[in-house]
Amino acid sequence: MTKNSRMAQRFRRAGLAIILLSAAGAFLSGCSESPPAAEQPAESAAAKPQSANSPFGAYTSAKGESFDLSQGEHLVAFLSMSCDHCQAAVPQLELLHDALAPEVPVVGLCLGSEEALGEFRALTGATIPLIRLEPIEFFSFIGDAPPRFVFVREGEVRKTWDETPPTLEAFFEAL
Repeated sequence: MTKNSRMAQRFRRAGLAIILLSAAGAFLSGCSESPPAAEQPAESAAAKPQSANSPFGAYTSAKGESFDLSQGEHLVAFLSMSCDHCQAAVPQLELLHDALAPEVPVVGLCLGSEEALGEFRALTGATIPLIRLEPIEFFSFIGDAPPRFVFVREGEVRKTWDETPPTLEAFFEAL
């Protein structure tokens, strides 16, 4: 079994465990509703799809930047804060951000605690907007394992890249 397939298997197992634990917690607490927006952590995203066809919605970064992924074009990076491959992808994401902004914002939707997000920024020097997702939402987007990079137009996935971010040329081909 290759290292990537073992990693993918671990992420699938972790995703299933998180889903099961979340469902059990909601059942045991008798409440399946999310806390009001005011009670959610600053780094968390309140994702609300804007259309029935789009799995994406509006997100707000810790810096107060708003991104409605159901409108316009975006390059979305799904990153786990503890993933070496995700950390290694940051320099290419920064280059893409510099080349594409402001027409096509690069946004990171991330798995990890607020503390891990800060450590990720310090370790990688990431300046792109990073928005923390709840595990169940994060795992619904990533497929086998992070990192995953998605070009989104009007809330619809146009192209995905797994493991490594696209080159600028590959991104322009996807346009």
